[in-house]
Amino acid sequence: MSRREVKQWQRFEYVGQVSDDPHHFTDSWLTATFIHDERAQTVYGFYNDNGEFILRFMPDKPGEWRYTLASNIPTLHGQSGAFFCHAAPEEKGPVQRDGEGHFCHADGTPFYPFGTTAYVWNYQNEAVQAQTYASLAASPFNKIRMCVFPKHYRYNLAEPEHFPFPGNIESGFDTQRFNVAFFDQLEQQIATLDEMGIEVDLIIFHPYDRWGFSALPAEVDRRYIRYLVARLASFKNIWWSLANEFDLLKAKTMAFWDEAIAQIQREDPSRHLISIHNWHNPPIHYRSNAHWYDHHNPALTHASIQHHDMHFVPEWREAFKKPIVIDECCYEGNVDLGWGNITAQKMVAQ
Repeated sequence: MSRREVKQWQRFEYVGQVSDDPHHFTDSWLTATFIHDERAQTVYGFYNDNGEFILRFMPDKPGEWRYTLASNIPTLHGQSGAFFCHAAPEEKGPVQRDGEGHFCHADGTPFYPFGTTAYVWNYQNEAVQAQTYASLAASPFNKIRMCVFPKHYRYNLAEPEHFPFPGNIESGFDTQRFNVAFFDQLEQQIATLDEMGIEVDLIIFHPYDRWGFSALPAEVDRRYIRYLVARLASFKNIWWSLANEFDLLKAKTMAFWDEAIAQIQREDPSRHLISIHNWHNPPIHYRSNAHWYDHHNPALTHASIQHHDMHFVPEWREAFKKPIVIDECCYEGNVDLGWGNITAQKMVAQ
């Protein structure tokens, strides 16, 4: 039984060699059971194309971890191994909920989110990405909301070069496979933000779409969620945001959101923060939250809310008994829409 060494809250990675077959994306599976003392956790692997099946795990306790693989691929099934996790006192660990109103790192250090949104900065050219990193480095922001899927909206109409699925808008997308090059780049972006001390509130679905990603078949959505969690749950700075403005995704039922939240909770061994975000139309929704997802769901770690009036925060905290994060109030900028033209001074005041 081979043994490797990994630091606490870093990544153990197993790579298994299999046949080079795109059907592994849909027809093959790999899991591992990791055991530390009497505690056992199940982790999903993912196919990385080119004959690689990868399994990742972020150990949260020092000591020896043992694992055994299970798979419908005979050459992987039953393999076992171990690694030793060293304590990392210099690391704070992932952010988690701290009681009913706050957040802290895994080591107990308080975390106070001060977030920004750059939905698809990760789809822009290298110069804009570099500018984004520089801007964040010079700012006080410690959290960013960003999308996995591209976004179609005013001021953002350029066609992306890469997508989560192979293909393009002209010829269509192969939703039976994943575009590994896209996910490699996404991982590097998330890792860079982690080095900068920035939490990534990753938006899994959103309605601003011209490619068909907002209305995929349910089995494709479930496979996409599993792939996303398997690839990214070992990044300690990940938060899962089920959707931006979930109630505008008309093709998805409330039962779908219930099941998607439950799937993430089941399949994420690191128990990252989970939320879901609402649309807000001030004339209709100023005093009504009837269109919100029910934040009482215990699988949601906090309430991610779009609303411009902070007056209601104490009321929401009392109602949901969990932290309230106003993930969309309005934006600093100079666009010709009311939500995007406040000054930096007004933003600080709010």
